Amino acid sequence: MKRWISRLTTASLTAAMVLSLAPGAVYAEGVNAAGMAASASSEQYAAAADSGETAEEAAFTAGSDEAAIEAGSGAAADEAAVEAGSEDAAPEASSEEAASEASSEEAADTAASVEKVTASSTQLAAPTVSWGGDYNDSSYEHETVTVTTVANCTEGYTVQLYKDGTLAYNTVFKATSSADTKFVVPVGAQINTTGKYQVRVQAKGNTEAGYQDSDWGESEEWDYTAPDKLQQPAPPTWEEGQTGKCSIFVPDSGAQGYLLELLRDGEVVGTSIGYTFWKNPEDFTGRMTKAGKYKLRVRALSGDLTKYANSDFSEFSAEVDFSTGSTSVREDIDAATAAVNAATDTSSAVSALKALTDKDSASKLKGAMLSESAVRNSLADLEAAYKSKMGITLDRTVNSDLSDVLTADTSRITILGAALNTTTEAAQLHLRLHKPDTDLSAGLPDIYYNAVPCSIDLEGISSYMSVPVYVTMPVPKGVNKDCLVILDYADGSTTSYTVIEPTLNADGTISFIMDSFGDCVFADKGTPFTDLGSSAWVNTAVSYVYGKGLMKGTSDTTFNPTGTLTRGMFAAILYRTAGSPSVTYTQKFSDVPSGKYYSLAVTWASNSGLISGYGDTGRFGPNNNITRAQIAKILYLYAKSKGYDLTADADLSGFADASKLKGNFVVYMKWAVSKGLISGATSGSEKYLNPGSSATRAQCAKMIKQFLINCVK
Repeated sequence: MKRWISRLTTASLTAAMVLSLAPGAVYAEGVNAAGMAASASSEQYAAAADSGETAEEAAFTAGSDEAAIEAGSGAAADEAAVEAGSEDAAPEASSEEAASEASSEEAADTAASVEKVTASSTQLAAPTVSWGGDYNDSSYEHETVTVTTVANCTEGYTVQLYKDGTLAYNTVFKATSSADTKFVVPVGAQINTTGKYQVRVQAKGNTEAGYQDSDWGESEEWDYTAPDKLQQPAPPTWEEGQTGKCSIFVPDSGAQGYLLELLRDGEVVGTSIGYTFWKNPEDFTGRMTKAGKYKLRVRALSGDLTKYANSDFSEFSAEVDFSTGSTSVREDIDAATAAVNAATDTSSAVSALKALTDKDSASKLKGAMLSESAVRNSLADLEAAYKSKMGITLDRTVNSDLSDVLTADTSRITILGAALNTTTEAAQLHLRLHKPDTDLSAGLPDIYYNAVPCSIDLEGISSYMSVPVYVTMPVPKGVNKDCLVILDYADGSTTSYTVIEPTLNADGTISFIMDSFGDCVFADKGTPFTDLGSSAWVNTAVSYVYGKGLMKGTSDTTFNPTGTLTRGMFAAILYRTAGSPSVTYTQKFSDVPSGKYYSLAVTWASNSGLISGYGDTGRFGPNNNITRAQIAKILYLYAKSKGYDLTADADLSGFADASKLKGNFVVYMKWAVSKGLISGATSGSEKYLNPGSSATRAQCAKMIKQFLINCVK
């Protein structure tokens, strides 16, 4: 039996519960496992006492430029507070936000106290959780846990795996049936090292029906001593000529199966788990929705954790660059266009098109189309020539059942490549957008918001497409364009989907590649955080960085938007923004030991010349707060290292504290303001940059969001 985790199956609880198995992954299907593990560590998100620096030293990084900034911001503390409509200021305090200032336990209590429940609300009974249970027709002593709960009026479940008292794995999912009272959760892929393991499960109440969340049910603690590991598998290999497909081989007889990860630019974007042990092709084409550098790695999973521990991950496969090869593909397309134009009949035109698709596979065309507009322009020329030679017509319709969320102006909807998927002379193609027959939004995990189900049908072609199509259309009303994902159910399923990350265009439209047509859902990939308040800019910024895996929560329900950001935190955020490049830890600073969440990030940032330590003290100050001006400088230097545009130059005369800036910080802040990274805080009739003020986590989220939108090429 083989189970695919690159798609979410909401109809099967066991399938839903195998999600997010890979450490460090960011998945649409559940709460980030690595993020939950990291957030459980107090040293990551609670700023420890300073490392001996004075308050003034803590305000700057080493260097003459930094020392030029005044320790104060030029505005009184109350002036730095939020004014209505000020995007950069910290969010106004509220009962929810105040919780984020307290401990994680206090925050959780406060968040629970503000939940909207009816006066007659009833708390669900806590689930019972026990080790072991049948899964895939076999019994596993500790690879699984059995959960028994009262499912009626249960919206879903939160399942957590703890190791030595620290959260190591977390997932949230919807209930699939009110009749489900017992299910099995496989957790073995997360149990890799010696330690004490415990699983906790909470039932999520249907508040509209008057039910509150249950207390946590807990399994017994398992004191696990890891035996010898399974043999490390060989690296996966890409199938020749089939970008997106790979072969793996897990030779160890003690293996139950394997966990396979797909990474794009260092970030996990797809994963699957299988129960075969021989060379077998896996297809990740559906997850390769953006240009970038893709690679694979695999881990062997134990059939009995008491006999063998899960293996280490294999070495990485060869890297496939979706941004290369575009020139040769474009040349092939141009040659096909010339051949179609020269064709004397429709048969010759079809032959010319076939010569292209025989040479360049659909996956290769897809990569080139994603990575370069020149390829799309060439494809548009080919399609125009082919339509003219074959007499193909294409019209578009938005049904009235979508009129409340999609514009009826079909001129803003284009579908590049559609006509290249038919060999029928005088074919009449009809692109139709309408509501699906099934409400696909009903079973989505809690991380999706403002779901808009839509069926995209292209009538007049067969289900197989030799040329992917590039769809451009307006963003559906009510969906946050900055957090938009598309859940593609195009294989005809109503329970499983592939996540597509669309490109946001300057005119407000989105573009995305489709390999086949069918049902989909447009949705915000929001957050599980209850402490963001009502500020639109805070919610948008946090949703954006959380959705991209760049910033995580302080717990599974809190983000602490008003909390200050430390130098170690920002180094980690910038490292993730850069794609978590490969780096070997070296002891460069006495206060940055190995094994910390920021260790590799600080090594990388220091090696890259982006963040320095405190002069010749040998210290980095990872727990010291970072200022707004320092973030502006670091992002400027990072943009410079990547060759991004640095010519933007804003007028700072409107800011009352602009004179506080000295040396290169004038350049950094002008650039940051011009790019929208900083807009300032208003106090009375004056506006302030507050360059020396400690940056809050929400402000950092906004700066990273604006940087990626306005600065990255």
